[in-house]
Amino acid sequence: MIKRTLKLFALFLILTYSLNSCQADNECETSAISHAKLDFYIIEDDKEKAVGVEGISIYGLGREDSLIYEIDTISYALLQLSPAADTVGFVFDYGSFSDTISFLYKTNKHFESIECGFIANFDIDTVKYSENAIDSVALIDKTITSEDEQEHVKIFFK
Repeated sequence: MIKRTLKLFALFLILTYSLNSCQADNECETSAISHAKLDFYIIEDDKEKAVGVEGISIYGLGREDSLIYEIDTISYALLQLSPAADTVGFVFDYGSFSDTISFLYKTNKHFESIECGFIANFDIDTVKYSENAIDSVALIDKTITSEDEQEHVKIFFK
């Protein structure tokens, strides 16, 4: 009886080891974060010209302690929207003055896999902004997913 139990236990260990060695790594290979990409432009001679903005800080509206960027020159910004809200705002601080940009959007949660869990994708409805240094804003791509790196919003400066 003991020999039979030991043989069954040994068989169980061999099968368990074999099954575990066949499983793929339990790591998520997909980015679980979706960012809105904002590129910066000016209009020069009736043409769009990409520019770098100097001395800018970007942080969450009403959250001055949530500094996202503080850099000498930046030509685009990647901003994360909140899956727990339907609107989020950011402050673009140029030193002596600032602008705000707010996004109104819908969140679409997508189940990626057991390893990755749910990923929040967004559909932007509206972009609101102040006009201190910003001349206008163009919404290029309303859909934000974790898989894209494309431009979503063009910000035109004065």
